[in-house]
Amino acid sequence: MSEMNQDEFDQELARMLPRVDAPQGFAAKVMAAAEAPKKAKVIAFPHIRTWATGAIAAGVIVGALAVGDVHIRHEQQRAEAQRQFDAATQITDRAMEHARQQLAKAGISLEE
Repeated sequence: MSEMNQDEFDQELARMLPRVDAPQGFAAKVMAAAEAPKKAKVIAFPHIRTWATGAIAAGVIVGALAVGDVHIRHEQQRAEAQRQFDAATQITDRAMEHARQQLAKAGISLEE
C-alpha cells in the first residue's frame, strides 16, 4: 500500500466494500430508540468511601515506611563509607609517618 496513493486506496476500498442500503424502517427504529427515556443501571457500593479511605491510608503508611527504610539504609551506607574513609586516612597517615622516619634515618629531610 505504500506505493498506492490515497485516491487509488479509496477506489479499491469502495470496490471491495459496496454500499448497502439500510433495511426498511431502520431510521424510524433508531429515532424511536433515541427518544425513549431509558433507566440507567447504577451499581452502588455503599461503603466505597470507607474502603477507599482505608486503602489510601494503607498506601500512605506503606509509602512512608518505604521512604523511611530507604533513608535508614542511605544513612547506614554513608556511615560505613565515612568509617572506611577514616580507616584509609589513618593507614595513609601511618604509612607517611613511617616513610618520613625512614627518610630521616637516611638523612633526607622533606621539611623546607
